[in-house]
Parts: sequence; C-alpha cells; structure tokens
Amino acid sequence: MKKSKEIAKTPLPKAPAWRTDLVITAALAAIFLACVVVFRMPDDGRMRVSNPQSIRDLSTHIGRVEGLAEDAGTLEIVLDQPTPTYDASALTDLAKSALVISRGLQMYFSEGKGTTIRFVARMPATGIERFVTSERVLAVEFWRSDLMGLDYDGEFEFQDLLNISKGVVYNQATDKRYVEAFCADPIATTAAAFCTRERR
Repeated sequence: MKKSKEIAKTPLPKAPAWRTDLVITAALAAIFLACVVVFRMPDDGRMRVSNPQSIRDLSTHIGRVEGLAEDAGTLEIVLDQPTPTYDASALTDLAKSALVISRGLQMYFSEGKGTTIRFVARMPATGIERFVTSERVLAVEFWRSDLMGLDYDGEFEFQDLLNISKGVVYNQATDKRYVEAFCADPIATTAAAFCTRERR
C-alpha cells in the first residue's frame, strides 16, 4: 500500500516549453486564417449571372445602382466591401470590382445614358454602429466613354483602370489614407499615373 502511494505522488513529466509555444502559435495562426476567410469578402472576378438583366447582376458586390440626373448624368454603382484587412486593400478591392463591372457594362449595357460612372466603396461603420449600418468611404469616377472604349484583354489590370480615372472622391478627409496606403504598396507600381495625380 505504501508503494502505491509513492507512485501516485510521482509528477508526470512536463512537455518541453518550445512544444507548448509551438502549439499556441499554430492555434493563433489557424484562428487568424479562419477570420480572414470568414470575414473578408474576396473579389470573385466574375459576374453574378451569365446573362445579366440589370447592372446589379454584374457583381455580387453591388449594393445599389442609381442614376443621378442632378449630378451631370452620373451612374453611381455602390459596392459593399468588408472592413479592409490593410488600408491598401480598400482601393484594391474597389478597383478589382470596378474592372469586372466595367467589362460587363461594355458587353451588356454600353448604350446607357450619362457621361460619368462612379464606383463607390461602402464599408461597415466604425464602432458599435458597424453591426447595423455602412458608410461611404471613397469613390473613383470615370468618363463613361473611356470605359466603353477600352480593350479589356487579358493584359488589362485594375491598376490600368485606375490610371484612366477622372479622380477620387472622399467621404471624409481622413479617408485619403486608403489611397496613400495603396500608393505606398508595391501593388501600385503599375498605377503610377493614378498615384501621381492623387498625391498632388
């Protein structure tokens, strides 16, 4: 009986500290990747349907389409985007969606009215309001004639689209940080014309 008590009191060998750290690091990495997959809305690079009946059918990201007659014939396309993981991705996501939609406009709705097309990024509001409302952050405007006259071949990228834009409209002055972050990123190398214009 005495011998069994001594065995019971013998402590179990501890796992090496490095192994515990490795398990914790792997768990945190898995959680981070899961959050990115679940909460980030990736650009799908394709139209919502194969034979669109309306502009809203051109992308799953379109939240609203509105023709603003009082705004010099502007066609406004509002895109619902997630809160960006990095500030630079706000403009990247907007431009990628704009490229997909512009191709669709040229193919199916090239006879539309208006002289300007405005792509608006709408994101969840900051603070507790993010659960119930979204807010405009920035918009990129184009001449309709420019978008309809492009050759959207395999070599035409979203950076090329930004280079021919009329300009960026910000909801607040602080929203300019999204363009600054984009232009400071290597992904903007081929959008030099756009960045030079917007950084003035």
